[in-house]
Amino acid sequence: MPKAESNNPQPSNIEIASRLLCTVCFTYFAYNVLRSFLADGNLPALLLLFTELLTVLLVLTARWSRATNRSLYASTITILASVYFLLIDPSEGTRLVAAPFPAALQLFGIVFQIVAKLYLGRSFGLLPANRGIVRSGPYRLVRHPLYFGYFLSHLGFMMAVWSPYNLAVFAFLYFLQALRIREEERLLMQDDEYKSYARTVRYRFIPMLF
Repeated sequence: MPKAESNNPQPSNIEIASRLLCTVCFTYFAYNVLRSFLADGNLPALLLLFTELLTVLLVLTARWSRATNRSLYASTITILASVYFLLIDPSEGTRLVAAPFPAALQLFGIVFQIVAKLYLGRSFGLLPANRGIVRSGPYRLVRHPLYFGYFLSHLGFMMAVWSPYNLAVFAFLYFLQALRIREEERLLMQDDEYKSYARTVRYRFIPMLF
């Protein structure tokens, strides 16, 4: 995962617009989730809100990067994957697994994300970029542990609030995430240090699978 290499990187209009859009969309999403939680005590939706809050906070506090893929294609899939939560319906669904396992899985995913983000620091970013290489902590397990943390949290949410609609939303999200990983690794593989890291840590974001 990348860390910043330039001393005084300058933000692009795309990066500024992405942060503003992410903030506006999250505010709207938070309003809907909190309204649902106050109405019926929807804990899975509240945990999902916290998952997305962590991402938004890192987006807003991330340092600017110089080596970034700012193509229209990369920008489009990044923005879509960043505001997907607007499509989730937190109020309608079927519980597939008895409590408290879904909530526990969501919490474990959140903790995993927090640990990965602590190791990454302010080097988190939306667009594919090269900000250096992190090899320690959860980055010894998979090359993109943040995505794995998201996956665990989303899986827990789906166990508690399953519906064909929400399944389609998350399927679309992870299709976009796979495209994002491909674009990020295409850029990172230009770095010999990352090539060496990729040979050591084989899996991208799901251990023993992908």
